[in-house]
Amino acid sequence: MSTPLSFMQSFYALTKSNPMLSGAIGIWIGGILTWALRSVPNQLGRTIFKACTSTIMLNNSTSEFEREFKEFNIWVKDKTLLALSREFFFKGDYGLEEGILVPGYGTHFFFYKKRFFWVVNSRLASTGTEKEKMESVIYCLTRSKKVMEDLTKAFRWRYAKDLSYVHTNEGYNFAAAVGAPKRPLSTIVTRDTTKEDIVKLIEEFYASESWYRLRGIPYKLVILLYGVPGTGKTSLIKSIAGHFDRSVYAVNLNTCSDTMFPKLMTMAYGGIVAIEDFDSCPATHKNGAQVKIPAVHNPDSDAITTYDPYGKESVRSLFDDGVSLTTILNTLDGVQELNRTVIFLTTNRKEIIADNILRDGRCDHQFEILPLDDEAIRRYIDLVFPGCVVPEGAVFEDCPGSTLQAKFMKHRNDPAAFIGELVTKGST
Repeated sequence: MSTPLSFMQSFYALTKSNPMLSGAIGIWIGGILTWALRSVPNQLGRTIFKACTSTIMLNNSTSEFEREFKEFNIWVKDKTLLALSREFFFKGDYGLEEGILVPGYGTHFFFYKKRFFWVVNSRLASTGTEKEKMESVIYCLTRSKKVMEDLTKAFRWRYAKDLSYVHTNEGYNFAAAVGAPKRPLSTIVTRDTTKEDIVKLIEEFYASESWYRLRGIPYKLVILLYGVPGTGKTSLIKSIAGHFDRSVYAVNLNTCSDTMFPKLMTMAYGGIVAIEDFDSCPATHKNGAQVKIPAVHNPDSDAITTYDPYGKESVRSLFDDGVSLTTILNTLDGVQELNRTVIFLTTNRKEIIADNILRDGRCDHQFEILPLDDEAIRRYIDLVFPGCVVPEGAVFEDCPGSTLQAKFMKHRNDPAAFIGELVTKGST
């Protein structure tokens, strides 16, 4: 007799002689059948639903994601069927002159290019912040990736061609870009041919990617700008970024840790990084390579207020230790990929920077941005007062660009007064 048949006969005899066991087994079997009849259709339905739909997920959990989240809310508010919604948020912080009503929590419907979409808004956990975090999941009955891509193209944020954008670091990410009108390179005046030399270097860099790749050289360019305050280092960087249609990624070393700094630098892919006041970080100083910034904890804050020996203040997370010289050197060397990245370091005190930071191969080029001399000031006068004739025999003393601009703003409608204030005493 076969084993299965023998087992069935034994089981039948056991249950026939023991009604309680028979009842328990019957309940167990009934439970399984009930679960199957109730759960399988639901699971099957969810499987079919996922197979027939595509989704896009947006949220405002970080500044990196919030920009697209806001753009979608602004775009979708006027779409067909949104009038059927009954729950809205009033948003006055979306960069518009007047506040707007955007879809609130729950499900909302709209059409785009004759296709039916719906969006489900829900709360996200907001642990550790007062900010209310939300998630928007957009659904469409389609398996076409192109349909979803077309939708994102309709609402996504775009760079304006006439604006230059600056991202500042916020922790391990960069804040949403802040745009400002581009400043033409023609309005930047430097001593000698400094501006032209830097622009030529960057043009050659962008045109030489294959040259770098073939030779196994990290495709990055590090330029140091140094000189007394007010000579126009920042203005030059922003103008160059606008000229090449690149975003500026401003990194404050004093807010960075050994893990944060390399990550921020790799996130600035293809952009122009500006590390201003590079010398304010003690790790960059001569004879103080691994010294951390002394910290003073404010008990009323989750941040540490830190001070360098020169009195510059910065804020860093309580759990970060600061960036070390080793991390700075490895990052500038391109140990982690810095693809198509131009890095500007600026300092007013080059003499205190550690020599191994400025060595050849790590810092590719160095330019001293000097106060404008007589010849450069004459070019500036011709720029702001075209055709203005400088008095014969006038001699101009060296002047930082910021001081020159302040004098121009003071006498912007009076060329003679402007020139008179610049003439060196004793000149004929």
